[in-house]
Amino acid sequence: MAKEVFLIDGHSLIYRSYYAFIRNPLRNSKGENTSAVFGFVNTLKKLLEKYKPEFGAIAYDTGGETFRHREFKEYKITRPETPDELRPQIPIIKQVGEAYGLSSFEIEGYEADDVLASLAKTLSEKDYKVYIVTSDKDLLQLVSPKILIYDPWKELIYDQALVKERFGVGPEKIADILALAGDKIDNIPGVRGIGDKRAR
Repeated sequence: MAKEVFLIDGHSLIYRSYYAFIRNPLRNSKGENTSAVFGFVNTLKKLLEKYKPEFGAIAYDTGGETFRHREFKEYKITRPETPDELRPQIPIIKQVGEAYGLSSFEIEGYEADDVLASLAKTLSEKDYKVYIVTSDKDLLQLVSPKILIYDPWKELIYDQALVKERFGVGPEKIADILALAGDKIDNIPGVRGIGDKRAR
């Protein structure tokens, strides 16, 4: 039986945790926003207690320019800056991950997605069953018999069958759909006249 590994998209989990409480932020006795820390710890604890993986790691964005920005200068240009109240929570969250014994990865010039993809491919080839913890649909293209995507917010585990059911195509076509339809979040325009439905 293959050993299970959980690879966590730190960027995705941090932001989703922060915005989950945006209307009613959690604050400590000093009045400091702790929403992201609380949400991150809560999700991480539930995840580890439920699945008890053999190994776990968290990948983070460095925040700097990546090779994608060099290829397409408008990449993610519409995204807002990291909120001021979120910024000081990130180092604390990284310490929490280390306290749980999880390896931490950040590579200049690359996004957390790239790191997760490389780790997932390498580990799956070494007979590990890999779960990537994220709500980012871009990573669905990695789904295979040995690589699954776990969305902690929807509590869904995407295998090849579920990707096909939800998106109408297999994992190998997800990148094509995103390229044709475009991606507003990443400011990728796509092909004019082709929306999400036509791309599928």
